[in-house]
Amino acid sequence: MKRDMELIREILMQMEITPDDWEGKIDVSTSESNGNKLYQHLRMMQKAGLIDGTDFVLLNSSEFHPLSLTWQGYDFLDTIRDPEIWAKTKAIGDKSGAFTLDLLSEIAKGLIKTQIKKYTGVET
Repeated sequence: MKRDMELIREILMQMEITPDDWEGKIDVSTSESNGNKLYQHLRMMQKAGLIDGTDFVLLNSSEFHPLSLTWQGYDFLDTIRDPEIWAKTKAIGDKSGAFTLDLLSEIAKGLIKTQIKKYTGVET
């Protein structure tokens, strides 16, 4: 399965806005045809240190219960939250052919630093 960075961004944004709706209430199961992509992305996000959650492996399926964003998850979200920064970040990532979390974060940080300098004249 290919990573869907749009989905990852959307999950992070929704978990930040409505943390109580995620904690212990969302059961994403691999036995559901539409839930498998979400399940796989939540697991990837946990392994990347973006979210905390519990992965249950059952006899015929698996379930993931997302709990909260991690500090790293909040930091990554803060760099890609702005729609304009996100669009530019994705465009640069597309042109470079690379879409790792670290690279996307660095691209977004660079764009944010450029904005800070443009509006304040301060180098960061």
